[in-house]
Amino acid sequence: MTKPANIPGIEKATNKPWEEWVEIIDAFGGRELPHKQIAEKVYAMGIDGWWTQSITVAYEQHIGRREPGQKNDGTYELSVTKTLDGSRDDAMRAWEEHIKDLKKFNGIEPSDPPKVSTTDRWHHWTCSLADETRVTVDAWEKAPGKAGVALTHTKLPSKEAKEMWHTYWKGLIDRLDNH
Repeated sequence: MTKPANIPGIEKATNKPWEEWVEIIDAFGGRELPHKQIAEKVYAMGIDGWWTQSITVAYEQHIGRREPGQKNDGTYELSVTKTLDGSRDDAMRAWEEHIKDLKKFNGIEPSDPPKVSTTDRWHHWTCSLADETRVTVDAWEKAPGKAGVALTHTKLPSKEAKEMWHTYWKGLIDRLDNH
């Protein structure tokens, strides 16, 4: 059994102690149900969609079905973030400049060239890697004169891969600077 980290938030948002959530989900057969069906039953109780997912994931961690950072398909993902001075445009330019000479990431080649897109609020950089994982970098206006940069790596096959890649990406993003 893994102790979910978000129990205090769930209890505060729902006004229910965690033990009560476990009893409720156990009572409708949660230990035998897939993720989607547990979430549907929690949502049907009038719980907001975001909290529905939080409760469902916490329950799956509680019963030992998944570990922190593990998705319901068994893969893992990680995120690392950094705040930079400047705009989201500046932050994305800094990211692209920072990695422009890299042909591989931690020894793994991209399977396709990176794609860049923009919305009114976000800049997105995405890249599929030859190991069938995917990396996304998002930049957004965090505050006046500050931009957030978040790197997310998905479809990692194991907890060990997640930890190894986290060390790599944290080191790379920590050296990111837009000056």
